Amino acid sequence: MADCIFCKIIAGQIPTDFIYQDDKIVVFNDIRPKAKVHLLIVSKEHLPSLLEAKPENSDLLAHMTLSLPKIAKEQGLENGFRTIINTGSGGGQEIDHIHFHLLGGGMLPKF
Repeated sequence: MADCIFCKIIAGQIPTDFIYQDDKIVVFNDIRPKAKVHLLIVSKEHLPSLLEAKPENSDLLAHMTLSLPKIAKEQGLENGFRTIINTGSGGGQEIDHIHFHLLGGGMLPKF
């Protein structure tokens, strides 16, 4: 998708420091963190949201989900973490490209 900010990040058109990446996902810091650790786990494949997910996306979704504990441990979140998937505008999704939020290490104060 030419206008998708996550697709531009994945394509290298927007410089981003990746925390982790493999053949299916990229991981980077959220630009508006809500916790000491607030990462976005983004699929390299453009899938707008869970609303559009099909059975053929099950391997991707499983990979994203099963990557979370490894990534969390690498960030020092051995005691646990929070995972959020916002789905659709009514669910708080701001970018139409499936992604998980991984949060932990204490919530940041509100400003």
